Amino acid sequence: RPRRRHSSPCSRGMGLRTSLAFVLGTLLITGARAEGESKSSDILEIMAWCKDVNDALDWGQVLRLAKVECRYDAEDDELLRIRCSPEGLAAVLDGVRLVLELSVERIFACANGLVFMLAVALAYGRDAMSPPEALRAQVLLWQALQDNFMLDASVWPVKTFDVLRLFDMSPATLSFPLLEASPHSGVTLLVPRCPQELADVILKRFPGIRVIAGTHGEVEGADESWTYFDEAWNLPTGAVLNRMLAGVDTPMVLVVIGSALPQGTDDIEKLIRILQSRRVAVAAGPIVTESKVYADFCYRLRLRHYHLGFDSVYHHSLIFDENSAASIRGSWFKEEDAGDKDGPCKLCETLPPTFLARTDALRGIGFHPLLDGEWALLDLAV
Repeated sequence: RPRRRHSSPCSRGMGLRTSLAFVLGTLLITGARAEGESKSSDILEIMAWCKDVNDALDWGQVLRLAKVECRYDAEDDELLRIRCSPEGLAAVLDGVRLVLELSVERIFACANGLVFMLAVALAYGRDAMSPPEALRAQVLLWQALQDNFMLDASVWPVKTFDVLRLFDMSPATLSFPLLEASPHSGVTLLVPRCPQELADVILKRFPGIRVIAGTHGEVEGADESWTYFDEAWNLPTGAVLNRMLAGVDTPMVLVVIGSALPQGTDDIEKLIRILQSRRVAVAAGPIVTESKVYADFCYRLRLRHYHLGFDSVYHHSLIFDENSAASIRGSWFKEEDAGDKDGPCKLCETLPPTFLARTDALRGIGFHPLLDGEWALLDLAV
């Protein structure tokens, strides 16, 4: 007969403790997993849905607007796959105007919500927007698309496919109108931080040219062509330049970050002719330092694995248009009718701290409002 095994009270107690420990361990692991899932859900709601995000807009209300007023299927020839009611479109346009106004000095935390609002406004409300508003909205839409968080898996009705299709089917925003101006009639100098020493050089080299300068007070010897911006040292350079651009009424601006200046109006006229003869928004020249060091700030950006680098060797090939560039070899390009144009020129992915730009293009692209110094230029180039 098999012998019955008896367990002592001690061994039975050990078994009970083992079982109890196993149950408690299971409960702890299950609780931790539930807590982790809860945190993941919270992150998803905050980052993708923009729940309880403190911003200039009530993103929860915007999401409700998207669900209630923008749930209609669009026709096959529409720019988006969804369409809003007239009341919904009017509310979206009001929100976009607020975004355009505030984007001069701040960035927005809800990229997915921005994609929805800007895409709907550009697809169905472009006629209600001015050309500068449409340009700025298109730039902000592209930036928001780069910053989106799981947009295609979120509850927002506009997806990446819709935005890319919208860009493909939308008209070109920049028209590059003909520029007919001289340095005195068509250019405004923007100097976000202008000490008296720099102001003295500007007055000597460019008398009578309009200047908007960030100063600690009025500049000695300046006339009525100067406008002063007193808050320049209290705000980032990007925000200061955006504010200054709002007060420009000339077709071109010469941005001066630092102390590098052209030698005189002849150099500005040469840059003007470059913008007049080519479909480009920005033109600049090399800088020679006091120690006779030549620098053109022309580099190719190298982005890889969260690292940003600069390379002076270009491998691009580009043709501007039939009347301008014939071919590009390296960063320099050979042009037809070179005798009628100032040159030679080369294409760059970075900007020097002093450059001439079309006002409408620069105002539409804008500077990052939170970046200071030359970092604002780098973000603009990227």
